[in-house]
Amino acid sequence: MSGHGLRRGVSFCAIGERYIFLDLEADRYFCLPQPLDRQFHRLTETGEAEPPVRQALQRIGVLSMGHGYPLTACTRRAAITASAQAQDGASASVPLGTARALANRSLWNRRVRTRALAANIADVIRKRENLQPARDAAAALQGVASAYRHAGLIRSTRGRCLPTSMALMSDLAKAGVCARMVMGVQLGPFSAHCWVEVGSGLVCEDAGTVAPYVPILVV
Repeated sequence: MSGHGLRRGVSFCAIGERYIFLDLEADRYFCLPQPLDRQFHRLTETGEAEPPVRQALQRIGVLSMGHGYPLTACTRRAAITASAQAQDGASASVPLGTARALANRSLWNRRVRTRALAANIADVIRKRENLQPARDAAAALQGVASAYRHAGLIRSTRGRCLPTSMALMSDLAKAGVCARMVMGVQLGPFSAHCWVEVGSGLVCEDAGTVAPYVPILVV
């Protein structure tokens, strides 16, 4: 860590010549004014910036007041594909799992509306850290993915990618499957998306849907 590092709860990514920031505590995405954006680019490349630049970045909430986290952008990983386990045929035993998926989605819809983003993400991480690994992770993944895929046919996930991903993450953890949640952004115009991955595969998501998005935070 450096003397002036990234503030806790802030992550960022590069899209072309611009940086996009996510502030978990404030629950917002933002860009820097172009002159300051260029200075921030210089800071990430050289570790150098004039005191007024550092002070401006502190006021905006990008840099910490003291020691912080490395000024490292979240980077795009290798291309991923739809998870085979999530696509293999559904069984006749999914109704109960589907009902549970719908109930958990409703729970996380409420949590996203009423709780801070940082608190919800901390909860998701805690559930994953406390999981008991499944004996057959592939079967467990297929069961949860099938339930969520059927739940999506009953109640659309459109416009609800964040609570749906958090619900999916929590149910995967309960089933003993270690997953990660990715938050991505794009410009022109700005939009954000969220999805879940297990290994190198997507869960209940299309590769074409996530392709335009640059990861800004991997949970």
